[in-house]
Amino acid sequence: SGHDLRDLEELLEQTKGSGLDVYTHGEMLPAHYYPLFKKYPHLRGNYGGAWHTQQKDFSAFGGAILMTTNCLVPVLDPYRDRIFTTGVVGYPGVPHIADRVNGKPKDFSPVIERAKWCSPPKKLEEGEIVGGFAHDQVMALKDKVIAAIKSGRIRKFVVMAGCDGRHATRDYYTKLARMLPD
Repeated sequence: SGHDLRDLEELLEQTKGSGLDVYTHGEMLPAHYYPLFKKYPHLRGNYGGAWHTQQKDFSAFGGAILMTTNCLVPVLDPYRDRIFTTGVVGYPGVPHIADRVNGKPKDFSPVIERAKWCSPPKKLEEGEIVGGFAHDQVMALKDKVIAAIKSGRIRKFVVMAGCDGRHATRDYYTKLARMLPD
């Protein structure tokens, strides 16, 4: 969970051939759309939702958890013995994976060893999320998009970037998305 895609890549490299599956959480969801990560078949999917649902998500997950950057909410007992931090994030009593030294990858072996003793995740939901509309993809489709605009099939674009707050009263992006026309 977090934002650090380099940490994810190093974790995937260190878990290759181990029989362990790796899941993203929260803001790591975009990793599934980068071609680089397609070469890791053990990157199985995204588990859970937004950063502020991590207590529920991590309690249900069952596996080892690595927090790569900020957005860590207070750690609960159901996963206290399965969570690790790295980079700028830390939490009292939670093991911390040291930073890179001399350009060498971080050593995620404590997370990997803990994962070997964990139960598989409990299914929360299933389905697909459409994403991956980066510059290259947009440019590859530009002729079709321009034709759709000129014909009137596309009349408006909405770009949303950011995330709702942790508290129910801070659900501004969700409210905006629900107010958009079909």
